Amino acid sequence: MVRAVRLTGAFARVPRREFVHCSGWPDRTPFTALRARRQADPGWQVHDLVTAHHAMREDPQAVAALLLGESVVRRTPRCAA
Repeated sequence: MVRAVRLTGAFARVPRREFVHCSGWPDRTPFTALRARRQADPGWQVHDLVTAHHAMREDPQAVAALLLGESVVRRTPRCAA
């Protein structure tokens, strides 16, 4: 089934645009270039977590702090993904 997408421009009213870069992948993360683009855009705030793909499992306190708009204390992850 194919459905048309209707763009309304509502994205412009999003109050916070935040990008969480998980930099603790065992190999290189594929999102480094996207992180650089978001960092260069003043409409975005970029956060770095030293976790792999499953940030909520590896550092739930840091993810909760980001969701609540609090500062994140940098620490090494408890487990590797």
